[in-house]
Amino acid sequence: MLDEAPQTPHGPAGKVVSLAAGLSHLIACVLLLAVMFLVVANVVGRRFLDQPVPGAQELVEVGIAALVWLGMGHAQLRGDHIIVDLLFHRAKPRVTALVDALAYALCTLVGVVLVRQFVAYSGVMDRGGYETAVWHVPVSAVALVCAAGAVVWTAALALETAGAALTVLGKETTHA
Repeated sequence: MLDEAPQTPHGPAGKVVSLAAGLSHLIACVLLLAVMFLVVANVVGRRFLDQPVPGAQELVEVGIAALVWLGMGHAQLRGDHIIVDLLFHRAKPRVTALVDALAYALCTLVGVVLVRQFVAYSGVMDRGGYETAVWHVPVSAVALVCAAGAVVWTAALALETAGAALTVLGKETTHA
C-alpha cells in the first residue's frame, strides 16, 4: 500500500533511505499503472479496432524493468522479499541476526556491483546511440533509472546489515 511507510529507519541515514525508497516506490506504482493501461489499450485496440498501440511491447519491457528496480528498496525496507529460514527459524535472535548480517552484507556487495554494471551499461548504450525501435527511448536512460533503483535497494540492504550487526553486538533488539 502507498500509505504504509518502510519500517526500518536507523537514524538520519535511515530516514533518507526511507524517503528515497518511498519516492522510488511511488514512481514504480505510477509506472505500473501506466504499463497496465498501455497493455489494456493495446489489447482492446488490437482485438476490437484492429489498431494495436505502436511500440507497446517495447514500452512494457522498459517500464517493467524500471518499475521492478524502483520498487526493490521499498520492498526491502518493509521486509516484503521472500526469505527461506528453514534452518534458523528456531535459532536464538542473535544467531538469526548474524546470519542475516552476513546475508545482507553479501547482498549489499552484489548491489554495489549491480549499480556499477548498470552505470557502465548505460555508458555503452549511450555511446552507441541505442534506443528502442518505435518510441526511440534511449536504452541508457532506462539503465540509469534501473541504477537509481539499485542504489536505493543497496542502501536499504546496508541499513539492514547495520541493524542485524547491532543486534549481534547486543546494541539493538528490534531486528526482525
